[in-house]
Amino acid sequence: MPGIGKTTVAQALFVRIRNQFEAFSFISKVGEISRSESLFHIQEQLCDDLLNRKVNIKNVNEVISRRLRGKRVLIVLDNVDELEQIESVAGSGDNLYDRFGPGSRIIITTRDERLLINYEPKIYKVEKLTEDEALLLFCRKAFKKDHPLDGFAELAYKFVDYIDGLPLALVVLGSSLFKRSVKEWSSKLNRLKDYNYSGERKIIDILKVSFDGLENQAEKEIFLDTACFFKGEDACRVEKIFESCGYYPDISINILLERYLVSIIGGKLWMHDLLQEMGREIVRGESQKPGKRSRLWLHTDALPLLRNNKVRNIS
Repeated sequence: MPGIGKTTVAQALFVRIRNQFEAFSFISKVGEISRSESLFHIQEQLCDDLLNRKVNIKNVNEVISRRLRGKRVLIVLDNVDELEQIESVAGSGDNLYDRFGPGSRIIITTRDERLLINYEPKIYKVEKLTEDEALLLFCRKAFKKDHPLDGFAELAYKFVDYIDGLPLALVVLGSSLFKRSVKEWSSKLNRLKDYNYSGERKIIDILKVSFDGLENQAEKEIFLDTACFFKGEDACRVEKIFESCGYYPDISINILLERYLVSIIGGKLWMHDLLQEMGREIVRGESQKPGKRSRLWLHTDALPLLRNNKVRNIS
């Protein structure tokens, strides 16, 4: 399930055990990187982390096989969604078990456990938080304390019950309620219950409440631009683009970071897949006609409109 905390668990385990290995590598957003960059980009990061060596697309597989065969390594591949992403690191066929030294470990986070069948894995399924764990996490974000403030306890329990133990939703929504009044809390809770969604649709609606709570329009625009265009891009480069558009990204991006709506990992601007889907859904909701929307991120939508001059005037 998305938003359940797979990446957080993998990060905690990585930090705990990495010193037991000769070298280690944590590669985030593997699925996203393989689509926006290439599989080679994943292999390149692996060699940089484990060997401190630059490689090219012609010799990367040879370098991995020869230089790492006798090395005890720890590798984490986060958010994998295609078999070829695993094969680019772990190998396949005849070289499935001889790429890395004895005692090496590869940890993979994925929503699709069928991708792991060929590797005889030990599978750990991340469970939802218990009620007590969920309340603690929610309170730490909503109150900066381990318990609800006076007058908020009943509402806090209702939010936790509605969110149903999903860490991403607890963190994002709790952060958006920080220093809000009881009236505002009640209003947001009533809005969530009115829609009565379930499954992934329910999570996205919870996240949208946090987006709606942004007080500055510039923060909303930067969030939507990131969801549509800039996820995975160099954070410094994106800040310069926002500055050229008249925004103050230092302030706005910091607020988005505080609300856990975006993150910066390895110098790149990221957001959770569900947050990206929520942002793009907001844009799609502007109009049924792509040309009337504020943003187009698919070339299949943009090219026909540009050819026929049917993009709305946004000047």
